[in-house]
Amino acid sequence: MQFDPNTAIVKAVELTTAHLTKPDMQLLQSLADQYAASSVPPTVMAHLYGAVIAIGALTVEAIKAAGCSSQLGAILDGCLRDGEVMYLAFDSTGPFVEGLEEFDW
Repeated sequence: MQFDPNTAIVKAVELTTAHLTKPDMQLLQSLADQYAASSVPPTVMAHLYGAVIAIGALTVEAIKAAGCSSQLGAILDGCLRDGEVMYLAFDSTGPFVEGLEEFDW
């Protein structure tokens, strides 16, 4: 099988962690620790430079119920509403997106 790199296999969005507040990043880290210990949603996975969120109604609602900022809530709602984003990654070297608020922490 030959792989065409122009064909998306998984639809994902990557953003810089600068689009997160520091408390949001701490919340995602805490949720990732819980997920690693139990594999129960919300499905958040930590990595060396940020976090990856598996987008789904249960995960989005759980992150919002855990107290994320309105900014992160809006990003999550946008990913869920479009129905095409399977994973949302935040990475310290990820791209900045014009129109999204930036936080310096």
